Amino acid sequence: MAEPAPPLGNPLLGIDRLEQKEQVGHRTVTKEMIHNYVQHLEEKYAVFDTNLESAPPNKWAKYGKGIIKAMQSECTLKEDEHRFLVTNMGYIFNEIMIDYMSEARSRLSIVPKRLSEEEIFGIQATFIDQECPKCKVGHVQKLLPTECEASYGPYDVSRLKNNPLDIKGYAAMVVGTDAMLLFYGRAVPMFLNLGITNQDQLSFDKNRTGIADAVRERIAILPKSCTMPILVEFRYDYLSTESLPTQMHLVVSSLAQVQREYDGPIILLIPPYRVQEGDGWNDYAKGKRYHEYWEKIGTQLGQMLGLAVGSVLMQSEYRDENTVYNHTSWSVEPLFNEKKQCTREYHRRMFCMLLNLSMYIHPWIVPVSDRQKCQKYKSQSDLLGRLADIYSAGF
Repeated sequence: MAEPAPPLGNPLLGIDRLEQKEQVGHRTVTKEMIHNYVQHLEEKYAVFDTNLESAPPNKWAKYGKGIIKAMQSECTLKEDEHRFLVTNMGYIFNEIMIDYMSEARSRLSIVPKRLSEEEIFGIQATFIDQECPKCKVGHVQKLLPTECEASYGPYDVSRLKNNPLDIKGYAAMVVGTDAMLLFYGRAVPMFLNLGITNQDQLSFDKNRTGIADAVRERIAILPKSCTMPILVEFRYDYLSTESLPTQMHLVVSSLAQVQREYDGPIILLIPPYRVQEGDGWNDYAKGKRYHEYWEKIGTQLGQMLGLAVGSVLMQSEYRDENTVYNHTSWSVEPLFNEKKQCTREYHRRMFCMLLNLSMYIHPWIVPVSDRQKCQKYKSQSDLLGRLADIYSAGF
């Protein structure tokens, strides 16, 4: 006896609830809307006013997540629904990333500000006898010596074009630009490091779509229909005459276009604040708050243009004048030594947070082969025609 066909997708989650002209998210946004919103961001950023107007609501994530759940349940879906998923992938994962960041921050506890001060070198007297010769700071726990070696740099993409890597087992591709270029040994089997080292691609004034072009170049060496998450580090070019909101808009806009060409999620990540030469505690605290603001700006632009945006949550965050938010799993050790170099604790937190992020988003990724199994009818009209044939033939 033949097995019954899988059930059709839940009609209550059907994209037909959206008008035809609204079913492609990025086509609902006009140049005037974008211009006006970027102008709003410019005005707010100039005075560090974080009370931003919300971008237009994300109408597509709810339906997209419903389609993903239907695919995971092996429901039969129409081609229209499959196309909706691919077209609006950036909007779907924009909401998923908002949920992830909210959940990650809910796990932070309230601690005295002095614990945050230990993220930069200067309060290490109790560990002076335990100073690590590689990190140049004292470690609370003695672990493997290799954890103090940040020796996993990016592969050369030009060399991989004719000698592709086996990508099975990787949790994500990481396209770093500065803070996410080097990892310690534990990251080797987990993350495909294809960071950008070409300075011309990172110069905003020379190439405004440099990061997006580099991501597209890296996608080209992946197997066809690959859905591996791509984690891209945002880079603010301080040498450019363009402001942060303008740079963020152009990076989000160009990556959103690449997202519409790729079967997996692309996520733009705001990196941790790196200590600069001459930074004291107040400079460091201010830098962290600016990076948190960048995440807010990027998330709103991603909601408008269709791109997932978040941050690498690995530094304490401001709460009030006396307290900060901090994660209980973080060791009370400097992230940077006296020479402003990253320590073992920096690389440990980076690895753990990227791994947590990858684990959170993976259940929402449906392989292309599984999507195709669910796509039985090419369109709604084909489905209705098929049903009409069944009824006319009798039971």
